[in-house]
Amino acid sequence: MSAAPDIKRHPIYYFDSPSNDIYQVDNTLYHLHCDILAHQLEAFTSMYMMPPEVMASSPSDTKAMNITKLQPQGRANGNPIMLYRHSLEEFEHFLMWPYPSEST
Repeated sequence: MSAAPDIKRHPIYYFDSPSNDIYQVDNTLYHLHCDILAHQLEAFTSMYMMPPEVMASSPSDTKAMNITKLQPQGRANGNPIMLYRHSLEEFEHFLMWPYPSEST
């Protein structure tokens, strides 16, 4: 049995603000401004309107997402919004558009 990878904060895209949402790609956490993402990217606006079970990739994801009912998904490091279908490289390339000054 292999050990779970250590989860780490992204050195650039982890902004300290209580209004941010936390996303996880592979073993990296991103703390991003939900207003910026929702305003500039229609896919995120749609995602925020969906119930968590619709965003899950599999039944096991749904079960894992329902572990904590007290803290909404994306509001705590232990309960991030999981982005399973993307690699770190893809997601960081994607973030260059809403965060151009951070990627230079």
